[in-house]
Amino acid sequence: MKLSDLTEVKPNYEKEDFILIYVEDKDRFIVEKRLLKEYLMGTPLLLLNNDNQTMYMTELDNVLDFKEYDEENSYVEFKPEKYNFAFDDFWLPLCKRFHWSWLFYSRRYFMEDFRKLNMSLNVESRKHHVITPHKDDVYNVFTKHNMFNTRLVIIGQDPYPNNDDANGFAFATNNYKKPVSLQYIDKAIKELNGVGIEDNTLSNWIEQGVLLLNSALTLNQDKSTDYGQLWQPFIIHIIKSLDSLNTNLVYLLVGKKAQFFKQHIHFKQEIFEVEHPAAASYNNREWEHKNVFKQIQQITNIKF
Repeated sequence: MKLSDLTEVKPNYEKEDFILIYVEDKDRFIVEKRLLKEYLMGTPLLLLNNDNQTMYMTELDNVLDFKEYDEENSYVEFKPEKYNFAFDDFWLPLCKRFHWSWLFYSRRYFMEDFRKLNMSLNVESRKHHVITPHKDDVYNVFTKHNMFNTRLVIIGQDPYPNNDDANGFAFATNNYKKPVSLQYIDKAIKELNGVGIEDNTLSNWIEQGVLLLNSALTLNQDKSTDYGQLWQPFIIHIIKSLDSLNTNLVYLLVGKKAQFFKQHIHFKQEIFEVEHPAAASYNNREWEHKNVFKQIQQITNIKF
């Protein structure tokens, strides 16, 4: 096991909200006594396993016991029976769906506003609405995406209305058949590269630091409820968090719902706006994409 040195952003232990530790075993790990003395006691702690998934987020002196190991190190043993911090069985499974970078940077948001958001979503689900994507896929866009590596943010509209198509990423799908919006994007990419999109999950984009974010992360299939306003504060928080870390991002706002968020993006960021492919499909015409992928590729060197 090791204490992460956070190569992307090294934390200031006097100012940061909590400490990040990678652990191979969820019950026991070794840590330097110097770190225990100088940094860790009484400090909120985020424990991660080898897959960068959150295991626990808690107060050290609430749930950890320290035992002698050698002159320089101590055993730190996790005691679940002592667990009494603010996070419970409702919050922890959701926490596991976020890459550690989002939690590291937004601890207070996830403690308070995020809980309220998910309570509202639970209320909606009890109304027997058919909601896409599946609840386990809602936060997929954040699970493996390191916010510190973000280069391009594509904001779309709503998830696909079909649960077989919706997978938690804007425009992407796990299906072999491309939904209509992705077909239009595929045609634009083919005009750019001569070859269209081969992987409908858009994993190649994601691996290059593209965040595929929808304006609302859930959709009521019968459209009797618009979740846009429910998700707006969360999307704004994500934008402001990204902008505070990096003023050299590129944003692609696809459709009017996405373009609402332009007012919340830092003025130093590069912003492109195009209509949503669904508008072209609805009117049975070509998508007016303004060669936006070519422009973005020239700026970012991202290979679409």
